Amino acid sequence: MANDSDRSAPDWSLPADQLLRKVVRSGVLDFRAADAAAVPRILKQAGVWPQGMDPTTNLAALGMTPVDVQTEKREQEKREQRTLVERRSITFGTAEVDGGAARPFHDVAAALAAAFDGSGFKARCGPARLEAFTGGPGKKPSKRGGRGESDADPTYMSEEQRSLLGFASEIAAYHYLRPTQRNFSEDY
Repeated sequence: MANDSDRSAPDWSLPADQLLRKVVRSGVLDFRAADAAAVPRILKQAGVWPQGMDPTTNLAALGMTPVDVQTEKREQEKREQRTLVERRSITFGTAEVDGGAARPFHDVAAALAAAFDGSGFKARCGPARLEAFTGGPGKKPSKRGGRGESDADPTYMSEEQRSLLGFASEIAAYHYLRPTQRNFSEDY
């Protein structure tokens, strides 16, 4: 079981799966069955229950009402909706495009239209000038395969974000090829 110096104040803004990982890592569930009534006590032993709060789900004992619970539930749903929109959106310049919107590819094309019509895009197009990556002076190469303990899950682009970025790349290629290729057809 983890000692008290390993515990910090609970961060209830963490996703439930990360809180659960903290509980499991604490060892309070080792060799013991748990039911719903025991959850507050288990969370307290794991160090993820707020200090000074009774380990109970009795609303009256916690100084809460069912209205408080419903209000928090609505706020949580709003936070989850904002997180979902963030997770599927990508920003092009100053325009944020939601990959779950009604016409996300149209929104990408509109966001990029001014960039492609200007002379800056044409000036930047052409053969890429790539340089080899260097670690810089005094930098050691990172270890591959090593995993440190972290509560945070790795962050990857969502399917919607990958689709938006892929579409933006296709539009950029189209706008580059249209004036530079002979016999270029709009069907391409």
